[in-house]
Amino acid sequence: MNIKLILLTTTAIIVLGASAFAANKETYETSTKITKEASGDFSEKSTTTKTYMDGTKKSFEKNVKVDVESNGDTNKTTTTEAVSDTKGMGNKQITKTKDTEVNKNGKVSSTHEASVNGKSVMSDSSFEKNADGSYERNDTITRTDAAGTTRKSEKDVSVKVDDSGNTTKTTTTEKSTDPEGLYNKTSEKTTDIKKTTGDTITTTHEKKIDGDVVDKTMQTAPAR
Repeated sequence: MNIKLILLTTTAIIVLGASAFAANKETYETSTKITKEASGDFSEKSTTTKTYMDGTKKSFEKNVKVDVESNGDTNKTTTTEAVSDTKGMGNKQITKTKDTEVNKNGKVSSTHEASVNGKSVMSDSSFEKNADGSYERNDTITRTDAAGTTRKSEKDVSVKVDDSGNTTKTTTTEKSTDPEGLYNKTSEKTTDIKKTTGDTITTTHEKKIDGDVVDKTMQTAPAR
């Protein structure tokens, strides 16, 4: 049996301004709808729209959807869209985000994406954690300025735990700058590894610029 429960549906409209001047008014509209099913599936949609006295319009919409599997695994997706449109300026801006969170077989993974007017400003961010404490995380940010220069920053973190409880943490960061049409892309990459084995901690560090190693060190010290 498919049972749906509409938990909440609200709509509010507020109009401010003198009735004698129809153009000189301010309106505000908001609505929220939440639906929950017997299976545990859940959805929510909320919208807000505002029109200012000068004709500027701003709106925000958020959608949340949660799917629940029969074994308890869950998949959650959240999307947002914010729109700002100043009357007569021709500079409408649309900002979108998408976040996912998946809980499957005891592992949790997540992603994040954001864009402004169709251009990605954060292409990906993910996190996955295992029951033994090991995890993987990746964050990538990409931005392109008005001159066409693209800057990318990426960070990866990996933590491994063996059967004896020893850990290895690897952190890698990479940054690049690529001016449009100049063919002079530059990059910088660092790798840091921290190994904890029994009472000993070993750390290594390496830095590269445009692929060439410019710094490399290794240290061993007792664990505290």
